[in-house]
Amino acid sequence: MLAALCLSASCALARPADTPLNKTPAWKDGLARLNGYRQGDSPPPPLYVGPVSRSPSVRPGLPLSPATSRPSGPRPDWRNIIRNASLRHGLDENLLTAVMQVESNFNRYAVSHRGARGAMQIMPETGRLLGLRDFFDPVANTDAGARYLAEMLRTFKRLDLSLSAYNAGPGAVRQHGGQIPPYRETRDYVFQVLAVYKRLRDQRVK
Repeated sequence: MLAALCLSASCALARPADTPLNKTPAWKDGLARLNGYRQGDSPPPPLYVGPVSRSPSVRPGLPLSPATSRPSGPRPDWRNIIRNASLRHGLDENLLTAVMQVESNFNRYAVSHRGARGAMQIMPETGRLLGLRDFFDPVANTDAGARYLAEMLRTFKRLDLSLSAYNAGPGAVRQHGGQIPPYRETRDYVFQVLAVYKRLRDQRVK
């Protein structure tokens, strides 16, 4: 069903982002520690409460328990939020929508079993690297997730590999020879995002 879907970065990445992500040793060290945590080789990264926070998840988010959930408030205007982030970082709006749907089903207060937070499920360590301050701010969270996804697309050039990197970390993709890591969770994630993305694109064409 998905064979005809273009998997190159050019299908999803409309233009380069204005500024690339930080390439300092701190960035590389942070990604290495985050990947180690995902592989179960290191303890979970600490929550960073200063001028930063977050990182991509490994599975669709789970809602906060009633004791810790935030006030529901008005539903965010996801269409405009996603459109603006897509334009800002040169992404296909349908792709960003598909990622958010699979990650959190548009629940701005979602928290995964590993601590990934917000609508695009960003982990604390990645959020720190992205300069994200409020995990549950829908605009900031979406922008950070879009910026990270755009960076993965520029790095791996293929949509399926970029989604794998968003889910399992770029280190995991490199560790497995530039292929989708053999984690069932990651493979299921990529399949689900591509399926939703294809459906959204087909609907737009009609």
